Amino acid sequence: MNELMLLAQRIEDAPLTMKNKVFFVNRERELGILNNLARFSPGGIFGVASETGMGKTTLFNLFGTAGNKNKKFIISITEKDSKKNIVADLIYKFASLLERENKLHDLASSAKRFIIEEINSETSVSVGGNFVVSGTLTRGKSKAQRFNIYSLKERLKELLSNVLDLYERCVIVIDEIDKEKKEDVVVILDSLKDVLNVEGLVVIFALPFVIYREYIKDRLHKGEFGNLENILKEMVFLEPMTQSQIEEIIWKRIKGFEELVEEEAVKTAARFSDGNPREALWALNRAIFRQKVSSSSTVKITKTMILDGIKDFSEEALAEAKLSEQQLKAVKSLKDYEGSRNEIINYLKSNGFAHSTAYDIVARLEEKAILIRGKMGYRISGKFSSVLSE
Repeated sequence: MNELMLLAQRIEDAPLTMKNKVFFVNRERELGILNNLARFSPGGIFGVASETGMGKTTLFNLFGTAGNKNKKFIISITEKDSKKNIVADLIYKFASLLERENKLHDLASSAKRFIIEEINSETSVSVGGNFVVSGTLTRGKSKAQRFNIYSLKERLKELLSNVLDLYERCVIVIDEIDKEKKEDVVVILDSLKDVLNVEGLVVIFALPFVIYREYIKDRLHKGEFGNLENILKEMVFLEPMTQSQIEEIIWKRIKGFEELVEEEAVKTAARFSDGNPREALWALNRAIFRQKVSSSSTVKITKTMILDGIKDFSEEALAEAKLSEQQLKAVKSLKDYEGSRNEIINYLKSNGFAHSTAYDIVARLEEKAILIRGKMGYRISGKFSSVLSE
């Protein structure tokens, strides 16, 4: 296979597991927190929040529980049409995992049959071998409902009770909820809290970034919902990585293929990412797959290739922003600048903008996510680097 294609496989965007933990970078603190929660917390509901692509699933794969009497289950939710479907999907997939336990096999199989029969009755789904294997549903027209959220919660309670009879401590990770709307996530958490708050049971949800902000507000008693602090015992927030940390991830991934990638190409992909590892790997892979590569040719990925690969994306993003001439001028002026809000306003003033204009432009650029906040201050998003580099 061509070396460039092998490189593409190495930088594929996929969650890490114990097999490739060597690529793990800069989440040791968060990993340690999850390890402590899994091993020492008496129980409760916890959250891990971030933008998508920041490494939540990797953390879920890597943290562990200590001792033979402790057990971790990872469940990815895929059926999200309603709260009821989410809970049903949770029960079905949890039961599928429990079927592997001899002492729980019959109970788990019964729970799966219950979900299949009831959802089939409610939504006229087509249930076959694929459903039993993968847990996917094919929907038809709605029919009369035969069950409600309470019957689902009772099934979940029964499963949890029997698991905790078998293990002293159980950790359940519920992934993929972070892609739902803020209001829907709060409803789901609130609905399940009475079932999941059990001694010896630690439940960790993947949550969207906006829930973290609401959680902080609730802790300060200034939140919109005012109830998250009563649901979640603690939240772990994954901050965007720094430029150097993203570069470290890339160099670790491409070890053995370093001669195929220019250093400036790595820096450009990292700059584009805005601290999100997924975005950096996407930019590199996009550059690779846009090349004409024969089985015998050797191509080196350059900064120009990265910029060419993301140029159409950046131009589209800039066009959708519908910036005024003054705003676009400010963006170009700030493309290499980073500082506090006041420093940015003063920098624009030193470049000929009136104070009120500079203030308004900064507010507008932040609203449109063109001016973003990093660890060192505000700066122009790397998503516009290919356009602004011209």
